[in-house]
Amino acid sequence: MKIIYSRLLSGLCGLFCAALGMVVLIGWHTGNAFLVTGQSGFMPMQYLTALCFLLSGAGVVSHALRLPRFLPIVPGALTGGLGILMCATHLTGWSMGFTALLRHLPEIAGVTANISAAPTAAGLVLMGTGVLLLGLPIRMKTRRLLVWMLGASAGAVGLTVFWAYSLGATMVFMSGSPLGMAIHSSCGLMVLGAGLLSAQWPGLGRLVDHRWLPAPFGMAAIVGTLTLWQELAADRSHTLGNQAEVTARNAAAGTRGRFTYCVRSLNRIRERWEESAAPRHPGPVRDARACLQDEPFFEVIGHADAGLRVDWAEADREADSWRGRSLRDRPQWDAGPALEDSIKNRRMLVSPIHPLRTNDAGLMIFLPVFSGDKFLGGLFGVLRLQDLPHVPLEHPPSSACRISIFEGDRLVWGGPPAEPAGPGLQAESKLEFGGRVWRFVAEPESTLPGGNETPVMILWMGGLLGAAMGGAVGGFQQTALRGRMAGAANEQLRAQMAERHLVERRMRRASSVWGRCWTRPPGFPSSRSA
Repeated sequence: MKIIYSRLLSGLCGLFCAALGMVVLIGWHTGNAFLVTGQSGFMPMQYLTALCFLLSGAGVVSHALRLPRFLPIVPGALTGGLGILMCATHLTGWSMGFTALLRHLPEIAGVTANISAAPTAAGLVLMGTGVLLLGLPIRMKTRRLLVWMLGASAGAVGLTVFWAYSLGATMVFMSGSPLGMAIHSSCGLMVLGAGLLSAQWPGLGRLVDHRWLPAPFGMAAIVGTLTLWQELAADRSHTLGNQAEVTARNAAAGTRGRFTYCVRSLNRIRERWEESAAPRHPGPVRDARACLQDEPFFEVIGHADAGLRVDWAEADREADSWRGRSLRDRPQWDAGPALEDSIKNRRMLVSPIHPLRTNDAGLMIFLPVFSGDKFLGGLFGVLRLQDLPHVPLEHPPSSACRISIFEGDRLVWGGPPAEPAGPGLQAESKLEFGGRVWRFVAEPESTLPGGNETPVMILWMGGLLGAAMGGAVGGFQQTALRGRMAGAANEQLRAQMAERHLVERRMRRASSVWGRCWTRPPGFPSSRSA
């Protein structure tokens, strides 16, 4: 019995994929997380994905064994249909019935059951359609071309994910990535792609001469470049989301630290005033001027008398003088009841954030000053909010993060977050201080995948790269054809030359015989004997 090695390879690839799907299904039913994820923290192969690999592998094996045609058609149609529904779910956001279906599937602690991610769903569509075509009664040349293109594309998806991981996009295999893929899913796509290609293998000689050979190479290059761009974009989004989270947390923590430092400085000045019982004592004045000089976020430090009218104030060069103004007449500082409550309970008052000057905002910290039980007035400091978040972010994790500060739902500082921000790119951190709550929202200013022009170039150059790949294969075919034609011409010329040499030898031999016959005709004696 003659062994057809292309069918043998196709059957082995299908058997591997079927076994892979079966092992993962066993892992889901037995609760074995290792069989489902391959490694802790990696993306799991979902139940439906494993089922599709089992069906597709069985369809390729049935084709390799030359079983009835409907055997590849049924699993191919099921796999391709499930892949199409998953892709539609990712594109439209509709559940397509998967939400109800997932409730009836097995569950594993610590592993999230869901539909396949977008790259895996696209791979299922490619390999399911390829298996389906193996059983359809269509022209051999048409089937071969389509199966080659689908198999090469499915293999390119799996191979590109490994390539992206080697380039540093580690999130492609990590759990939680929106465009991640299970590591055994990528292996299965590569193996099944090879199985589809070998299922339509015409032989090496006929393969090189095939006129449509550049098409699968070009298609694989296009699919691979687009997959690589998507994986780099997902990894970049994850990195930017983490950076935004760190930025928001650092901004809130740094601002809290500056608030604490400012309150500590104001408390030191208040203690000196309470000890001296004099609003113009030189010690507090020197401390206030030192704070204005050393700390950039103080705008005004001043003292108000018992009637809450400012009798002394130190301000920076850009600030207005507060002398003679009453703190009770400042409604923007939530004056009135809040000040009375602060004096009555002898506690610090932090005002709401309010515009100070153009492109700046700030707040006031008020500390009541007492001498025994006698109220002497209040010490206040006005802080510029613009300087506060920048101090702890001299070396931020992302140099392109925008920070916005909200008091409740009101934007009090910074530009509004961009719309749309992108999934998982915004991060926020809360700051509670002095009875006030602020939200620090951080968002990357640039969501460009990869942080530079390379992924965008990959996206736009995908078609050109596919065309170049197809052209290179076509050029190789032309070179091989010309080489064979030149070899055939050389062989023909060599045969003609050999034939000519043979004729020439025969002619020389005939000439020699005729020469001897002419000098001594047969039947006549020689002249010497005569």
